[in-house]
Amino acid sequence: MYERRRRRSKTRSQVMLQQRLMGLLLVVLSVVMLIVCAHGTTIEDRDGTGAFMVLPMGLYLIFTKNICIYW
Repeated sequence: MYERRRRRSKTRSQVMLQQRLMGLLLVVLSVVMLIVCAHGTTIEDRDGTGAFMVLPMGLYLIFTKNICIYW
């Protein structure tokens, strides 16, 4: 029984690591999108709506204790 519990917690820690890495990737993606939007020449090029939608998702994936990703 102890072995099963240890295996389960290892799996949870691996899933949490993957989730935090995905959250970090989303935050980096939103920063890159904001940089690209800052150098746009037209109003459509400067639209950063996508970055402001992706950033909170990434932050939530990084700081939550719940598992939000499912494989």
